[in-house]
Amino acid sequence: MANTTELKNFNHVSLSETGQVRTKNEDYLGYFDTINGHVFVICDGMGGYEGGEIASKITVNSLKFFFSNFYYTNVFKALADAVGYAHKQLKDEAWLNPRLARMGTTLLILLIRNNQLFYVHLGDTRLYIYRKNKLLLLTKDHTVAQQMLDRNEITAQQADQINERNVLHKSLSVFETHEPEICQFPFIPEKDDLLLLCTDGLYNEIEKDRIATFLKKYDGIEATARNLMNTALNHGGKDNISFHLIHFYNLPVKQHKATKKRKYLILNTKNALKIAAILVVAFVLNVIYQNYSFKTINSVTFIKTQNNPDYINVSFANEAELNQIYLKYNLEQAGFNKDSLKNLRNLKIPVKAMHKTRFYDNIKLLSVLYKIPDTSITRANDIILMHPVYVEELLIPLH
Repeated sequence: MANTTELKNFNHVSLSETGQVRTKNEDYLGYFDTINGHVFVICDGMGGYEGGEIASKITVNSLKFFFSNFYYTNVFKALADAVGYAHKQLKDEAWLNPRLARMGTTLLILLIRNNQLFYVHLGDTRLYIYRKNKLLLLTKDHTVAQQMLDRNEITAQQADQINERNVLHKSLSVFETHEPEICQFPFIPEKDDLLLLCTDGLYNEIEKDRIATFLKKYDGIEATARNLMNTALNHGGKDNISFHLIHFYNLPVKQHKATKKRKYLILNTKNALKIAAILVVAFVLNVIYQNYSFKTINSVTFIKTQNNPDYINVSFANEAELNQIYLKYNLEQAGFNKDSLKNLRNLKIPVKAMHKTRFYDNIKLLSVLYKIPDTSITRANDIILMHPVYVEELLIPLH
């Protein structure tokens, strides 16, 4: 059986407390080193009686079995099928025990494979990343309040105060099937990145800026995690509090630009001919699809600028999607200030700036040969830019 065993480059701590008010802990979490990679799972159960406690535990244990026994080459399909498998286990349990028919849980899975991070979630359990003194929220809550915020019916301040802030419109439940939200592309961790996977019991007690302050003062994984937990408990601990805190270290050293240039200049004739053929294919496709618009995938859209091929427009629906784009494409290096983008929903990015970021990681000139759907074409520099979810086999570095 295929195995993804690799050098572990992170430390982690997993904590869960009942809190100061609740009598039972309906949260459940787990970490597993599997044939599919390193898997972190965290659930916040719900449903009355023993439902929430049982739902979260069944979900985590079924995911451990799934990722340990069914190997996938396509990580995105693995995440989708894993959620479906856990859903079936909940339904089977409810069929045997009807009093559990109302049980359900939130769900967040983080999978680390080949130094890439993938995730899927349902509900309001969150994934944050702390990098270079900035705390970014990568997930979007599946709550009524978030829906109202997306429709501009309320402000962010109001969303934190209204009763609907904890009412879910998506979860992993027995009789309802909700489509999970899967990350649109993998993220590559950097040295000293901190990932925080947490239930609402943590972030409802400690606001985002305060969490960032704790992570900024990082003094070891154990001490930092315990400080977060103690602070949440001391602030009231009105709900169960659970989280994974992950610290990345020992990551591969990035090559110096000059070293990279020398590497790619040393090409044998065979490789040179392959690249020449690829560029010809790209040029022909460029002509054929000269007026082709970008394909929308979920709510993030890459659009060809009709009148100026030197720019690409990127649109997004909310802060979580902005954070994903900002992080994935390292827009800080392209001259974009994160705070100045908060109220925007569209970015106009120069192609030259894109080439200084991770956009070039997603260039795949042989896409048509692999018959990959949802291809997007831009005239910018005669390059085919594809949505990152399909970039799996061939990467062409540009320098």
